[in-house]
Amino acid sequence: MATLGDIAGAPTKLPYSTEYTVHALAGEGEPKGEGVLHRKTEEGREMIAVAVASEALMAKLEVNRAALAKLADPRTINMDDAQAEAITSTAAPIY
Repeated sequence: MATLGDIAGAPTKLPYSTEYTVHALAGEGEPKGEGVLHRKTEEGREMIAVAVASEALMAKLEVNRAALAKLADPRTINMDDAQAEAITSTAAPIY
């Protein structure tokens, strides 16, 4: 965690969002992730999600999102367990 300096959640380390934002990581060496502004909080602050993955997975991020969207609404695959199994065997989970 050289970029952040600490491991978030380590004993005695409580991370604050102002310390760890995608804006702070921008331009630091190799590509590390993709920041996506989802919306603003009720207080008007940014809520940011960051995709961090290998270059190979980042190259097919939209394909992966589309595959996971099919699992989110199983009607798109006609509730077919075989199709769901095929998707889960190839798609990378997003946390």
